[in-house]
Amino acid sequence: METLYTFRISVEDCIAYQDFLITRIKDIELIIDKYFNLLQPTLISKMKESFDKDRNRRKKEGKEGTLKD
Repeated sequence: METLYTFRISVEDCIAYQDFLITRIKDIELIIDKYFNLLQPTLISKMKESFDKDRNRRKKEGKEGTLKD
């Protein structure tokens, strides 16, 4: 409250600014969620490819199903 008085900001202005910031945060979160939803299939396919390559390599080495290595 003292800060509002010191800088001559009304309570209404403060509340309006806080509402603006909350809206901006929600918009940013939405953009980030959309971005990760867009990337998710790519990331999953890359992980599957890596897993398959590793499994095939272990199969060639005869270590498939072992805990060694």
